[in-house]
Amino acid sequence: MISLRLSALPVALITASILVIFNVNHILPIELWAAYSPFNTHYAVEITLLQYSFLPRSAMSVMIGAGLGLAGLLFQQVLRNPLAEPSTLGIANGAQLGMTMATLWGCNIISPGTGSLLGAVFMGAVIAFMTRGKQLSPVGLILIGLVLTLYCSAVSQLIGLYFHERLQSVLLWGTGSLTQTDWAVVLRLIPQLLISFIIILALHRPLTLLGMDEMMSRNLGLKLQLIRPFALLVGIYLTATLVTSVGIIGFIGLFAPLITRLLGVRRLVTLILTVPVTGALLLFISDQIVILLASYWKEIPTGTVTAVVGAPGLILLLPRLKERMYSTAGESENYSASKRSLKKWLLSGVIILSALTLLASGLGKNADGWAWATESVLSFRIPRVLGAFSAGIMLALAGCIIQRLTGNPVASPEVMGVSTGAAAGMVIGMLAFPGNITAWYFPAACLGSVATLIIVTTIAGIRDFSPQRMMLTGMALNAAFLALLMLMISGGDPRTSMLLSWFAGSTYGLTAEKAISVSLAALMLTFCIPLVHRWLSLLPFGGVVARSLGVPLSLSRLALMSLAAVLTALSTFIVGPLSFVGLMAPHIARYLGFRRVTGQLAIAGLAGASLMVVSDWVGRMAVFPWQLPAGLIAALVGVPFFLWLIRSR
Repeated sequence: MISLRLSALPVALITASILVIFNVNHILPIELWAAYSPFNTHYAVEITLLQYSFLPRSAMSVMIGAGLGLAGLLFQQVLRNPLAEPSTLGIANGAQLGMTMATLWGCNIISPGTGSLLGAVFMGAVIAFMTRGKQLSPVGLILIGLVLTLYCSAVSQLIGLYFHERLQSVLLWGTGSLTQTDWAVVLRLIPQLLISFIIILALHRPLTLLGMDEMMSRNLGLKLQLIRPFALLVGIYLTATLVTSVGIIGFIGLFAPLITRLLGVRRLVTLILTVPVTGALLLFISDQIVILLASYWKEIPTGTVTAVVGAPGLILLLPRLKERMYSTAGESENYSASKRSLKKWLLSGVIILSALTLLASGLGKNADGWAWATESVLSFRIPRVLGAFSAGIMLALAGCIIQRLTGNPVASPEVMGVSTGAAAGMVIGMLAFPGNITAWYFPAACLGSVATLIIVTTIAGIRDFSPQRMMLTGMALNAAFLALLMLMISGGDPRTSMLLSWFAGSTYGLTAEKAISVSLAALMLTFCIPLVHRWLSLLPFGGVVARSLGVPLSLSRLALMSLAAVLTALSTFIVGPLSFVGLMAPHIARYLGFRRVTGQLAIAGLAGASLMVVSDWVGRMAVFPWQLPAGLIAALVGVPFFLWLIRSR
């Protein structure tokens, strides 16, 4: 084992050297290396590419990898969480969003670098608030980071929808491209990395104490209220610096400390010295592989590759994680009593939903102000309202099914990657069938969501089922799908403007035929719910109890996941993958006291439909004559609701 650990570094160095030789040979063949000279003009193009593209890019990959590894180690030590790193915490996405907003509206007052730092600080403040006084497990903290990432994606999509041409280069940069044209960025980054490294090295004693129990740290004289915020600020500054330079490159900060620890390094001061080396090698080798692939195929941003490869790596860490995110003791105290008059609440809900539907269909703005819709206007509004209505019901039902199936109250199609899997399937269908792409939307979305659930189920285990493993697997796939979607959106395809509109959850352009078809499908799927009523009632008690009561575990879980996948695919077809209605609606029903299957499904369906109808109406009227997508309006409300839910538990 020791010899294997000692051989890891030489193997990595040999691999990096071979890749460099191949890539340099592609630019400047080996037989011409002797001609390499700044004063040689015969091979000016090749030498220029080598000097001002390949060498700066290689140096940048080493520096960014070292910085990401150091930032990941710092976050893991401060938060005492083995899965903490800039991309899993949402801090990197906050920095990217801040930089995007500064690029658009900075007015030469706020530079992109400053905007990146402000966005990262804001996300760091949210993380600090959410973890204050909470003993979160690795899954719990990463779940918060994932939701913050989705929130940043929702805001970025909203901005990109109206400034797509101005942000084309920013979107491509955000996928994590290491491409360089000179040494300017490298030279600017060197002192920033050195300052961060010196500060972290100087803090190694307080950081060592931070890794201990809080009570023990206080007894040893550590001022937690000063050291922890300062250390987080250093990590946030380092993250913002790296994101400003190359965009988001995920998972390097997660695996560099892990691999270093697996090689036998335990002392923090030694980790501070060696983790940057590991991170530098990881990203350098990854980027050299990307360069080699680009020589024979096409250029792919390095950040996309690390996200797609890192997601399976994150899944491999599952056996090391705690099995529970929170203690569920006393959970019932957070909700009202479960004995409610279902008929009375159903009647009230139907009346409220009918009123909201009539209001959303009839009342709106025109050039003269507020007015009731004419018959010609209703022909455009009713399909949109009907589509939002149906999507809200389906997302609510899918959320209830997934929460009961996993036994996790914060599971939802959006959180577990089912929605983004459907979105990825739809986008692949769009790019694969450039003709009549509309005909392939729903089948492709179904395939994407079903494939996601198959992967999640396989890893979670059909027989030895682990809801927590299923949850984290979906979260990892979500990160990979988001990276792929952003790559496709930033690829320059002329259809991306339509893709951005759909991805944001706009019901604009929904025809009466499509709305009726989706509504009929939603109605048929709703009628399937009574067939699985007993399974939904018994599975939350656990596999042992359900099996003893005659529930076929494998069949029931597969059937419920398939039903949730189809519901999610249909709703994603209408309102995009980022609405969070599947999370909010079941909790609204539980908050009102409906915890049994029938009551929760019925009230959640009414709540989901109401949320989407109101979101669609607000999106149409808030900035009239422009429109905001209904899915993003729901997401902007859903993420704060989710964070409140986590914080209040």
